[in-house]
Amino acid sequence: MFAVIYISNFHLQAALRLEPELHSRPVVLLAENISHVSHFTPRASRISQLTPAARASGISPGMTPVQAMARCREIIIRSRSPAQEQAAT
Repeated sequence: MFAVIYISNFHLQAALRLEPELHSRPVVLLAENISHVSHFTPRASRISQLTPAARASGISPGMTPVQAMARCREIIIRSRSPAQEQAAT
């Protein structure tokens, strides 16, 4: 017998699990790790998951971080963390 538990936006939830105060704030998760916002290029990573507050600000998956920052000055950008994802499983 097997059971499956589906966790919506698992990667984002894993990244924010140690920062519960961010769940209500506009936060986006990038599909790839990046080291610093100033190093974005036209081929920069894209947003893969986001909080409801970020979505309400007009941000959507597939946007670049620069596009997200243009829509919401308070946006918090996080990268995926394989270590946190493994710990959350």
